Amino acid sequence: METIAAIATPRGRAALGIIRVSGENSHDVVNRCVGGARGIKDGQAGRIRLFRFCDIGGAVIDEITAVRYDEPRSFTGENMVEIIYHGNPVIAAAIMERLCQSGARLAEGGEFSRRAVENGKMDLLRAEAIREMIESSSLGRYRSAVGCYEGSLGSRLEEWREKIIDNAGAVEAKIEFPEEDDVEGIALGDIRSLAEEIGREIEKRRIVRRLEEGVEIGIVGVKNAGKSSLFNSLVGESRSIVHSQEGTTRDLVSERVRIGGTDFRLVDTAGMGIGGEEVESIGIERSMEELDRADVLVWVTPADRQLDRAEKAIENKIGKTPVIGLVSKSDLKNPIEKLERLKSKGIECEAHCLIKEEDRARAIEFVAQKILELGGASGEQTVLISERHEEGAKLIREGLEKALAAEEEVVAAEFLREALRAVEGMFGRVDNQEIMNRVFSKFCIGK
Repeated sequence: METIAAIATPRGRAALGIIRVSGENSHDVVNRCVGGARGIKDGQAGRIRLFRFCDIGGAVIDEITAVRYDEPRSFTGENMVEIIYHGNPVIAAAIMERLCQSGARLAEGGEFSRRAVENGKMDLLRAEAIREMIESSSLGRYRSAVGCYEGSLGSRLEEWREKIIDNAGAVEAKIEFPEEDDVEGIALGDIRSLAEEIGREIEKRRIVRRLEEGVEIGIVGVKNAGKSSLFNSLVGESRSIVHSQEGTTRDLVSERVRIGGTDFRLVDTAGMGIGGEEVESIGIERSMEELDRADVLVWVTPADRQLDRAEKAIENKIGKTPVIGLVSKSDLKNPIEKLERLKSKGIECEAHCLIKEEDRARAIEFVAQKILELGGASGEQTVLISERHEEGAKLIREGLEKALAAEEEVVAAEFLREALRAVEGMFGRVDNQEIMNRVFSKFCIGK
Protein backbone atom coordinates (compact mmCIF):
# COMPACT_ATOMS: atom_id res chain seq x y z
CA MET A 1 0.00 0.00 0.00
CA GLU A 2 1.02 3.63 -0.45
CA THR A 3 3.15 5.23 2.24
CA ILE A 4 1.12 7.73 4.24
CA ALA A 5 2.21 10.45 6.68
CA ALA A 6 0.34 12.71 9.08
CA ILE A 7 0.81 14.91 12.10
CA ALA A 8 -0.58 12.92 15.05
CA THR A 9 -0.57 15.67 17.70
CA PRO A 10 -2.74 18.83 17.95
CA ARG A 11 -1.84 21.85 15.86
CA GLY A 12 -0.06 24.68 17.62
CA ARG A 13 3.12 25.18 19.62
CA ALA A 14 4.25 22.61 22.18
CA ALA A 15 7.43 21.09 23.57
CA LEU A 16 7.12 18.13 21.21
CA GLY A 17 5.01 16.91 18.30
CA ILE A 18 4.63 13.53 16.61
CA ILE A 19 4.40 12.62 12.92
CA ARG A 20 3.45 9.12 11.85
CA VAL A 21 4.57 7.41 8.66
CA SER A 22 3.15 4.03 7.58
CA GLY A 23 3.40 1.76 4.57
CA GLU A 24 5.65 -0.85 3.01
CA ASN A 25 8.21 1.78 1.95
CA SER A 26 7.95 4.00 5.04
CA HIS A 27 11.47 3.12 6.23
CA ASP A 28 12.96 4.09 2.87
CA VAL A 29 10.94 7.31 2.76
CA VAL A 30 12.23 8.45 6.17
CA ASN A 31 15.72 7.18 5.46
CA ARG A 32 16.05 9.62 2.54
CA CYS A 33 15.34 12.50 4.95
CA VAL A 34 17.73 11.80 7.83
CA GLY A 35 21.38 12.75 7.61
CA GLY A 36 24.38 10.80 8.86
CA ALA A 37 25.93 7.47 8.04
CA ARG A 38 23.39 5.41 10.00
CA GLY A 39 19.84 5.59 8.75
CA ILE A 40 16.47 4.70 10.20
CA LYS A 41 16.79 1.16 8.82
CA ASP A 42 19.83 0.42 10.96
CA GLY A 43 19.67 -0.83 14.51
CA GLN A 44 16.93 -2.56 16.47
CA ALA A 45 13.25 -1.89 15.78
CA GLY A 46 11.29 -0.28 18.60
CA ARG A 47 14.26 1.71 19.94
CA ILE A 48 14.23 5.50 19.95
CA ARG A 49 17.20 7.13 18.21
CA LEU A 50 18.44 10.65 17.45
CA PHE A 51 18.65 11.97 13.86
CA ARG A 52 19.07 15.16 11.89
CA PHE A 53 16.08 15.59 9.61
CA CYS A 54 17.15 17.48 6.45
CA ASP A 55 15.43 19.21 3.56
CA ILE A 56 15.91 18.17 -0.05
CA GLY A 57 19.07 20.29 -0.27
CA GLY A 58 20.63 18.76 2.85
CA ALA A 59 19.98 21.66 5.26
CA VAL A 60 18.89 20.57 8.74
CA ILE A 61 15.19 21.18 9.45
CA ASP A 62 15.24 19.80 13.01
CA GLU A 63 17.04 17.39 15.29
CA ILE A 64 14.47 14.66 15.84
CA THR A 65 14.08 11.37 17.60
CA ALA A 66 12.44 8.52 15.74
CA VAL A 67 11.23 4.97 16.35
CA ARG A 68 11.12 2.35 13.60
CA TYR A 69 8.53 -0.43 13.66
CA ASP A 70 8.75 -3.51 11.45
CA GLU A 71 5.61 -5.20 10.13
CA PRO A 72 3.52 -6.71 11.63
CA ARG A 73 4.63 -5.34 15.00
CA SER A 74 3.16 -1.87 14.63
CA PHE A 75 -0.11 -0.04 15.17
CA THR A 76 -1.15 -0.45 11.53
CA GLY A 77 0.47 -3.85 11.01
CA GLU A 78 2.73 -2.27 8.36
CA ASN A 79 6.25 -0.86 8.45
CA MET A 80 6.01 2.39 10.43
CA VAL A 81 8.10 5.27 11.73
CA GLU A 82 7.10 7.71 14.45
CA ILE A 83 9.00 11.02 14.33
CA ILE A 84 9.19 13.21 17.44
CA TYR A 85 10.08 16.81 16.57
CA HIS A 86 10.19 20.15 18.40
CA GLY A 87 6.58 21.28 18.53
CA ASN A 88 6.51 24.23 16.17
CA PRO A 89 3.98 24.28 13.30
CA VAL A 90 6.68 25.65 10.98
CA ILE A 91 8.90 22.62 11.69
CA ALA A 92 5.96 20.24 11.29
CA ALA A 93 5.06 21.71 7.90
CA ALA A 94 8.66 21.48 6.70
CA ILE A 95 8.98 17.83 7.80
CA MET A 96 5.67 16.91 6.14
CA GLU A 97 6.71 18.62 2.90
CA ARG A 98 10.01 16.72 2.87
CA LEU A 99 8.30 13.37 3.54
CA CYS A 100 5.96 13.95 0.60
CA GLN A 101 8.94 14.83 -1.59
CA SER A 102 10.50 11.56 -0.46
CA GLY A 103 7.54 9.40 -1.56
CA ALA A 104 4.82 9.66 1.08
CA ARG A 105 1.39 11.22 0.70
CA LEU A 106 -0.84 12.97 3.23
CA ALA A 107 -3.02 10.50 5.11
CA GLU A 108 -6.79 10.77 5.06
CA GLY A 109 -8.85 11.02 8.25
CA GLY A 110 -8.69 7.76 10.21
CA GLU A 111 -6.50 6.05 7.62
CA PHE A 112 -3.99 4.72 10.17
CA SER A 113 -6.74 3.10 12.25
CA ARG A 114 -8.46 1.82 9.13
CA ARG A 115 -5.27 0.08 8.03
CA ALA A 116 -4.97 -1.40 11.52
CA VAL A 117 -8.46 -2.90 11.15
CA GLU A 118 -7.83 -4.13 7.60
CA ASN A 119 -4.55 -5.73 8.69
CA GLY A 120 -6.15 -7.51 11.64
CA LYS A 121 -4.46 -5.48 14.38
CA MET A 122 -7.81 -4.55 15.93
CA ASP A 123 -11.51 -4.92 15.23
CA LEU A 124 -13.88 -2.15 14.22
CA LEU A 125 -15.29 -1.75 17.74
CA ARG A 126 -11.84 -1.14 19.20
CA ALA A 127 -11.00 1.39 16.48
CA GLU A 128 -14.19 3.30 17.28
CA ALA A 129 -13.22 3.25 20.97
CA ILE A 130 -9.94 5.01 20.15
CA ARG A 131 -11.85 7.80 18.44
CA GLU A 132 -14.25 8.15 21.36
CA MET A 133 -11.39 8.27 23.91
CA ILE A 134 -9.89 11.17 21.98
CA GLU A 135 -13.18 13.05 21.63
CA SER A 136 -14.60 12.42 25.13
CA SER A 137 -15.88 15.55 26.85
CA SER A 138 -17.07 13.83 30.04
CA LEU A 139 -15.60 11.26 32.40
CA GLY A 140 -18.51 8.87 31.83
CA ARG A 141 -18.02 8.96 28.07
CA TYR A 142 -14.27 8.40 28.42
CA ARG A 143 -14.72 5.43 30.76
CA SER A 144 -17.26 3.91 28.38
CA ALA A 145 -14.75 4.27 25.52
CA VAL A 146 -11.99 2.63 27.56
CA GLY A 147 -14.35 -0.23 28.40
CA CYS A 148 -15.17 -0.69 24.72
CA TYR A 149 -11.45 -0.67 23.86
CA GLU A 150 -10.94 -3.41 26.42
CA GLY A 151 -13.76 -5.47 24.90
CA SER A 152 -16.90 -4.65 26.90
CA LEU A 153 -19.12 -4.10 23.86
CA GLY A 154 -17.66 -7.03 21.93
CA SER A 155 -18.31 -9.37 24.87
CA ARG A 156 -21.85 -8.08 25.34
CA LEU A 157 -22.61 -8.42 21.62
CA GLU A 158 -21.40 -12.01 21.69
CA GLU A 159 -23.74 -12.71 24.62
CA TRP A 160 -26.66 -11.15 22.75
CA ARG A 161 -25.73 -13.05 19.61
CA GLU A 162 -25.65 -16.42 21.43
CA LYS A 163 -29.04 -15.83 23.05
CA ILE A 164 -30.62 -14.86 19.73
CA ILE A 165 -29.06 -17.85 17.95
CA ASP A 166 -30.27 -20.25 20.66
CA ASN A 167 -33.84 -19.00 20.37
CA ALA A 168 -33.76 -18.72 16.58
CA GLY A 169 -32.54 -22.32 16.40
CA ALA A 170 -35.36 -23.46 18.67
CA VAL A 171 -37.94 -21.70 16.51
CA GLU A 172 -36.48 -23.15 13.31
CA ALA A 173 -36.61 -26.62 14.83
CA LYS A 174 -40.25 -26.13 15.79
CA ILE A 175 -41.03 -25.07 12.22
CA GLU A 176 -39.18 -28.05 10.70
CA PHE A 177 -40.57 -30.61 13.13
CA PRO A 178 -44.01 -29.35 14.23
CA GLU A 179 -45.17 -32.86 15.11
CA GLU A 180 -42.41 -33.35 17.70
CA ASP A 181 -43.70 -32.53 21.18
CA ASP A 182 -40.23 -32.43 22.72
CA VAL A 183 -38.99 -29.64 20.40
CA GLU A 184 -39.13 -26.36 22.31
CA GLY A 185 -40.07 -23.13 20.60
CA ILE A 186 -39.06 -19.55 21.30
CA ALA A 187 -38.31 -18.80 24.97
CA LEU A 188 -40.37 -15.64 25.36
CA GLY A 189 -38.87 -14.82 28.74
CA ASP A 190 -35.31 -14.94 27.39
CA ILE A 191 -36.12 -12.72 24.42
CA ARG A 192 -38.13 -10.26 26.51
CA SER A 193 -35.38 -9.93 29.12
CA LEU A 194 -32.79 -9.44 26.36
CA ALA A 195 -34.89 -6.68 24.77
CA GLU A 196 -35.19 -5.00 28.17
CA GLU A 197 -31.44 -5.26 28.75
CA ILE A 198 -30.73 -3.63 25.39
CA GLY A 199 -33.30 -0.94 26.22
CA ARG A 200 -31.41 -0.12 29.43
CA GLU A 201 -28.17 0.28 27.47
CA ILE A 202 -29.91 2.60 25.01
CA GLU A 203 -31.17 4.73 27.91
CA LYS A 204 -27.65 4.88 29.41
CA ARG A 205 -26.35 6.00 26.04
CA ARG A 206 -29.00 8.76 26.00
CA ILE A 207 -27.78 10.03 29.38
CA VAL A 208 -24.11 9.98 28.31
CA ARG A 209 -25.02 11.71 25.03
CA ARG A 210 -26.82 14.43 26.98
CA LEU A 211 -23.66 14.96 29.01
CA GLU A 212 -21.61 15.16 25.82
CA GLU A 213 -23.87 17.90 24.46
CA GLY A 214 -23.75 19.79 27.75
CA VAL A 215 -26.50 19.66 30.37
CA GLU A 216 -28.36 22.99 30.43
CA ILE A 217 -28.54 24.69 33.83
CA GLY A 218 -31.03 27.58 34.07
CA ILE A 219 -30.47 30.13 36.85
CA VAL A 220 -33.92 31.56 37.54
CA GLY A 221 -35.64 33.81 40.05
CA VAL A 222 -37.04 37.30 40.59
CA LYS A 223 -35.28 40.53 39.70
CA ASN A 224 -32.25 41.53 41.78
CA ALA A 225 -32.16 38.20 43.62
CA GLY A 226 -28.46 37.61 42.90
CA LYS A 227 -28.74 35.34 39.85
CA SER A 228 -26.10 37.21 37.87
CA SER A 229 -23.68 37.27 40.80
CA LEU A 230 -23.98 33.49 41.05
CA PHE A 231 -23.65 33.08 37.26
CA ASN A 232 -20.51 35.23 37.11
CA SER A 233 -18.96 33.36 40.03
CA LEU A 234 -19.59 29.97 38.43
CA VAL A 235 -18.32 31.17 35.04
CA GLY A 236 -15.31 32.90 36.58
CA GLU A 237 -15.76 36.23 34.79
CA SER A 238 -18.24 39.09 34.66
CA ARG A 239 -20.53 38.16 31.78
CA SER A 240 -23.75 39.43 33.37
CA ILE A 241 -24.22 42.97 34.68
CA VAL A 242 -24.42 43.04 38.48
CA HIS A 243 -26.12 46.12 39.92
CA SER A 244 -28.46 47.00 42.77
CA GLN A 245 -31.03 48.30 40.28
CA GLU A 246 -33.68 45.71 39.46
CA GLY A 247 -33.95 44.12 36.03
CA THR A 248 -30.37 44.67 34.79
CA THR A 249 -30.37 41.31 32.94
CA ARG A 250 -32.79 41.82 30.05
CA ASP A 251 -32.06 38.66 28.03
CA LEU A 252 -30.60 35.19 28.41
CA VAL A 253 -26.82 35.08 28.92
CA SER A 254 -25.17 31.69 28.50
CA GLU A 255 -21.71 30.20 28.91
CA ARG A 256 -20.23 26.71 28.77
CA VAL A 257 -18.56 25.77 32.04
CA ARG A 258 -16.71 22.67 33.18
CA ILE A 259 -17.64 21.36 36.62
CA GLY A 260 -16.14 18.16 38.00
CA GLY A 261 -14.83 17.10 34.59
CA THR A 262 -18.20 17.52 32.84
CA ASP A 263 -19.36 20.27 30.48
CA PHE A 264 -22.50 22.24 31.31
CA ARG A 265 -24.29 25.12 29.59
CA LEU A 266 -25.05 27.73 32.22
CA VAL A 267 -27.87 30.18 31.44
CA ASP A 268 -28.52 33.39 33.38
CA THR A 269 -32.12 34.48 32.85
CA ALA A 270 -33.88 37.81 33.12
CA GLY A 271 -35.51 38.47 36.47
CA MET A 272 -39.07 37.15 36.60
CA GLY A 273 -41.91 39.48 37.46
CA ILE A 274 -44.34 41.85 35.81
CA GLY A 275 -42.71 43.28 32.68
CA GLY A 276 -42.52 47.03 32.20
CA GLU A 277 -40.92 48.19 28.98
CA GLU A 278 -41.11 45.94 25.92
CA VAL A 279 -37.48 44.71 26.00
CA GLU A 280 -37.89 43.70 29.66
CA SER A 281 -41.11 41.81 28.89
CA ILE A 282 -39.34 39.87 26.13
CA GLY A 283 -36.57 38.91 28.57
CA ILE A 284 -39.11 37.65 31.10
CA GLU A 285 -40.90 35.67 28.40
CA ARG A 286 -37.62 33.97 27.48
CA SER A 287 -36.98 33.21 31.15
CA MET A 288 -40.32 31.41 31.27
CA GLU A 289 -39.30 29.40 28.19
CA GLU A 290 -36.06 28.44 29.96
CA LEU A 291 -38.14 26.80 32.72
CA ASP A 292 -39.30 24.24 30.14
CA ARG A 293 -35.98 23.86 28.32
CA ALA A 294 -33.45 23.53 31.15
CA ASP A 295 -32.30 20.12 32.43
CA VAL A 296 -31.73 21.54 35.93
CA LEU A 297 -33.00 24.78 37.51
CA VAL A 298 -31.09 26.83 40.10
CA TRP A 299 -33.72 28.89 41.87
CA VAL A 300 -32.31 32.01 43.52
CA THR A 301 -34.84 33.64 45.84
CA PRO A 302 -34.09 36.53 48.27
CA ALA A 303 -34.62 36.08 52.00
CA ASP A 304 -35.95 39.63 52.43
CA ARG A 305 -38.97 39.19 50.12
CA GLN A 306 -42.07 37.05 50.27
CA LEU A 307 -42.39 34.42 47.58
CA ASP A 308 -43.15 36.35 44.43
CA ARG A 309 -46.18 35.51 42.32
CA ALA A 310 -43.90 34.93 39.35
CA GLU A 311 -41.93 32.34 41.33
CA LYS A 312 -44.99 30.11 41.47
CA ALA A 313 -44.09 29.12 37.90
CA ILE A 314 -40.85 27.69 39.27
CA GLU A 315 -42.73 25.81 41.98
CA ASN A 316 -44.89 24.27 39.27
CA LYS A 317 -41.77 22.73 37.71
CA ILE A 318 -40.93 20.79 40.88
CA GLY A 319 -41.21 17.08 40.16
CA LYS A 320 -40.77 17.63 36.43
CA THR A 321 -37.32 19.25 36.42
CA PRO A 322 -34.63 18.91 39.14
CA VAL A 323 -34.45 22.14 41.19
CA ILE A 324 -31.63 23.46 43.36
CA GLY A 325 -32.60 26.18 45.85
CA LEU A 326 -30.42 29.10 46.91
CA VAL A 327 -31.83 31.66 49.35
CA SER A 328 -29.86 34.88 48.83
CA LYS A 329 -29.50 38.07 50.90
CA SER A 330 -29.33 36.13 54.13
CA ASP A 331 -27.62 39.19 55.66
CA LEU A 332 -30.80 41.24 55.31
CA LYS A 333 -33.28 38.84 56.91
CA ASN A 334 -33.30 35.48 58.66
CA PRO A 335 -33.67 33.02 55.76
CA ILE A 336 -35.32 30.25 57.78
CA GLU A 337 -38.83 30.94 56.43
CA LYS A 338 -37.75 30.70 52.81
CA LEU A 339 -35.57 27.65 53.50
CA GLU A 340 -38.45 25.80 55.15
CA ARG A 341 -40.74 26.69 52.23
CA LEU A 342 -38.29 25.26 49.68
CA LYS A 343 -37.49 22.19 51.77
CA SER A 344 -41.21 21.46 52.19
CA LYS A 345 -41.29 21.16 48.40
CA GLY A 346 -38.47 18.61 48.45
CA ILE A 347 -35.84 21.08 47.20
CA GLU A 348 -32.32 20.82 48.58
CA CYS A 349 -31.28 24.35 49.45
CA GLU A 350 -28.93 26.59 51.40
CA ALA A 351 -28.93 30.27 52.37
CA HIS A 352 -26.02 32.58 51.58
CA CYS A 353 -25.10 36.24 51.18
CA LEU A 354 -23.66 36.48 47.67
CA ILE A 355 -21.90 39.82 48.25
CA LYS A 356 -19.63 38.34 50.95
CA GLU A 357 -16.66 36.53 49.42
CA GLU A 358 -16.49 33.61 51.90
CA ASP A 359 -20.24 33.09 51.85
CA ARG A 360 -20.30 33.28 48.05
CA ALA A 361 -17.57 30.63 47.86
CA ARG A 362 -19.71 28.28 49.98
CA ALA A 363 -22.73 28.99 47.78
CA ILE A 364 -20.73 28.16 44.64
CA GLU A 365 -19.48 24.92 46.20
CA PHE A 366 -23.03 23.90 47.14
CA VAL A 367 -24.56 24.76 43.77
CA ALA A 368 -21.72 23.13 41.80
CA GLN A 369 -22.04 19.91 43.79
CA LYS A 370 -25.80 19.78 43.30
CA ILE A 371 -25.43 20.49 39.58
CA LEU A 372 -23.18 17.44 39.34
CA GLU A 373 -25.64 15.28 41.26
CA LEU A 374 -28.85 16.42 39.58
CA GLY A 375 -27.33 16.97 36.14
CA GLY A 376 -26.71 13.26 35.79
CA ALA A 377 -22.92 13.66 35.76
CA SER A 378 -22.39 10.57 37.87
CA GLY A 379 -19.96 8.90 35.50
CA GLU A 380 -22.74 6.92 33.81
CA GLN A 381 -21.22 4.29 31.54
CA THR A 382 -22.60 2.30 28.65
CA VAL A 383 -21.25 -0.26 26.22
CA LEU A 384 -22.81 1.79 23.39
CA ILE A 385 -20.25 4.52 22.76
CA SER A 386 -21.32 5.97 19.41
CA GLU A 387 -24.36 6.92 17.37
CA ARG A 388 -23.73 3.86 15.16
CA HIS A 389 -23.84 1.58 18.20
CA GLU A 390 -27.04 3.21 19.43
CA GLU A 391 -28.72 2.76 16.05
CA GLY A 392 -27.55 -0.87 15.91
CA ALA A 393 -28.88 -1.60 19.40
CA LYS A 394 -32.26 -0.11 18.45
CA LEU A 395 -32.41 -2.39 15.40
CA ILE A 396 -31.62 -5.44 17.55
CA ARG A 397 -34.30 -4.52 20.09
CA GLU A 398 -36.80 -3.82 17.31
CA GLY A 399 -36.22 -7.27 15.82
CA LEU A 400 -36.67 -8.92 19.22
CA GLU A 401 -39.87 -7.01 19.98
CA LYS A 402 -41.32 -7.90 16.58
CA ALA A 403 -40.47 -11.56 17.22
CA LEU A 404 -42.28 -11.40 20.56
CA ALA A 405 -45.34 -9.87 18.91
CA ALA A 406 -45.40 -12.36 16.01
CA GLU A 407 -48.36 -14.73 15.94
CA GLU A 408 -46.65 -17.29 13.72
CA GLU A 409 -43.34 -19.00 14.41
CA VAL A 410 -42.13 -18.56 10.83
CA VAL A 411 -42.58 -14.78 11.21
CA ALA A 412 -40.87 -14.79 14.61
CA ALA A 413 -37.92 -16.65 13.07
CA GLU A 414 -37.49 -13.98 10.39
CA PHE A 415 -37.50 -11.17 12.95
CA LEU A 416 -34.92 -13.01 15.04
CA ARG A 417 -32.76 -13.27 11.92
CA GLU A 418 -33.19 -9.48 11.52
CA ALA A 419 -31.94 -8.97 15.06
CA LEU A 420 -29.01 -11.27 14.38
CA ARG A 421 -28.08 -9.33 11.23
CA ALA A 422 -28.12 -6.13 13.30
CA VAL A 423 -25.66 -7.72 15.76
CA GLU A 424 -23.35 -8.73 12.90
CA GLY A 425 -23.66 -5.19 11.52
CA MET A 426 -22.39 -3.75 14.79
CA PHE A 427 -19.34 -6.00 14.52
CA GLY A 428 -18.86 -4.74 10.96
CA ARG A 429 -19.32 -8.19 9.46
CA VAL A 430 -22.00 -7.17 6.93
CA ASP A 431 -21.82 -4.32 4.42
CA ASN A 432 -18.28 -4.02 5.70
CA GLN A 433 -16.97 -1.45 3.23
CA GLU A 434 -19.90 0.93 3.73
CA ILE A 435 -19.68 0.66 7.52
CA MET A 436 -15.94 1.28 7.55
CA ASN A 437 -16.29 4.29 5.24
CA ARG A 438 -18.82 5.76 7.64
CA VAL A 439 -16.79 5.07 10.79
CA PHE A 440 -13.39 6.29 9.63
CA SER A 441 -14.71 9.43 7.94
CA LYS A 442 -15.17 10.84 11.47
CA PHE A 443 -11.58 10.23 12.59
CA CYS A 444 -8.99 12.96 12.86
CA ILE A 445 -5.98 13.03 10.55
CA GLY A 446 -3.06 11.04 11.96
CA LYS A 447 -5.18 8.54 13.89
